[in-house]
Amino acid sequence: HIMDVALLVLLLGVVIAYEDAIISFVSLTPVTTGSAALDSLATVLIIAPLTCVEDLHFLSKTSALGIFIIFISFAVIFASGLIENRLSGIWDVSWDDMWPNSLTGACNWFGVTVFGFGAVPITFNLVESMQDPRGMPRATEIALWIVGCTYAIIGNGIGILFKPSVPEFKSDVLQELPDSSWIPTMIRVSMSLVLTITAPILLVPCAEIIEGKLRMVDLEHKPQYRILIRFGMCFFCASVAFIVPSFVHIISFIGAFCVVLTSFVFPPLLHLALLRKKMSETEGVRLFKRSDKELGRFAKKQDETERYWRRTLQVDAVLLLLGTILSLLASVVIFLDLIRAS
Repeated sequence: HIMDVALLVLLLGVVIAYEDAIISFVSLTPVTTGSAALDSLATVLIIAPLTCVEDLHFLSKTSALGIFIIFISFAVIFASGLIENRLSGIWDVSWDDMWPNSLTGACNWFGVTVFGFGAVPITFNLVESMQDPRGMPRATEIALWIVGCTYAIIGNGIGILFKPSVPEFKSDVLQELPDSSWIPTMIRVSMSLVLTITAPILLVPCAEIIEGKLRMVDLEHKPQYRILIRFGMCFFCASVAFIVPSFVHIISFIGAFCVVLTSFVFPPLLHLALLRKKMSETEGVRLFKRSDKELGRFAKKQDETERYWRRTLQVDAVLLLLGTILSLLASVVIFLDLIRAS
């Protein structure tokens, strides 16, 4: 139940961040209604019906298009930085730029960084549906390495290119692009489209978690309740995004709170519980050995195993303690900064 709640908060938080980004992008384009509230409502009217569709397979086919649009977007951003500042930003980088300049900045950096690697918890619900689940750890490792390298290159590269004109980014990088050109406008509209299409794929698992808890309601024969749940989630996410229009803070908080819990706190905690249970179960095995010779071989092997288990317990304890402290500290600092920014 705790894991379900954590995943629910994580996925809803991601959707809220998407809503924030969509409202922010659209507000600088001709397709805006001129009101953030109406723009939020418009996203609900598009996303909510898609969450009620029985088969979302057609949306998954747009993932390649989304990746292409993101690639083109960052290529244009790089080109804009080069045209505006050339390579002068490289010579402006100092040692102080390598580190956050405050505890709030460090916590926001931590939250965004952890969020970037937040795909691991989501895969928990997907592993069993894969053709070869045993290949998931290796695939995840490769994916995280690719994501990490890409984030480092794009994030630092854009920061260096725009440093002469934008010493510090207060929001997403698309806000720094000029409004007069049609290319930035197309990028903002395209990114909004990608996020709008992606949001239903995240909301459907949230709805299924909630529907699984509502055992007293016959959702099979009363589909109106299912529609009500999904529309309600969409309105909730849009309302929070309208009240807290800060994409970076939402991403940071979700990373520091939900992703840290599901990636760095719950796994060592569950592993500790399973390992302690395993150690207690093997204590009684010695009683069933038939001979002293067999008992001696077993004892030697068991001692080596127990030493390995104790080392693993120590690693799990350190990860659990460190994850808990970092999550609490970063979440509180980011939440207070979020309140101030709102």
